[in-house]
Amino acid sequence: MRVDELARRLAAEPPFGAFARVSPISARELFLSQDDRFRATGSEIRRRFGVLLHYTSYAGVELIRATGTLGLGEHGVFLTPSLYAGCMVPANLGLRRATDRVLVVDPASLPELWGPGTAVPSDWDPLWVGGGVEFFSPAPIRLEEVLQWEELGSCGDGHE
Repeated sequence: MRVDELARRLAAEPPFGAFARVSPISARELFLSQDDRFRATGSEIRRRFGVLLHYTSYAGVELIRATGTLGLGEHGVFLTPSLYAGCMVPANLGLRRATDRVLVVDPASLPELWGPGTAVPSDWDPLWVGGGVEFFSPAPIRLEEVLQWEELGSCGDGHE
């Protein structure tokens, strides 16, 4: 099994205890719906999923360092328990651009997270179909919650 298929496998099986399944709806939509079945504290998510990942670019890292938070204002932050190679991130998480950095986030002190939901397809590239497991934090995440900053490698096939 390729690593990029992990999220799809997890979404098809009920491995998450109280979370019977990954919702087919995006984590942001779960937040907007205020469906409490998909609201949890960061410490509960940490116990069930471990650390979460936030994928971004070098420019995104610079903005995060400058502001001291992941996310700005009411835009929220997307996180995932799934580790992907750099070239697979946009496809599985439905992003608008490639990413070259991953931040390891400890969700334990976050007041609320929504999910697990399913990442929507990209509105930029029709081949980036989404489908990965995601969580949504409606509030920015403090820099102190970031445990590690890593550069993502390419897939080794010319894609970044």
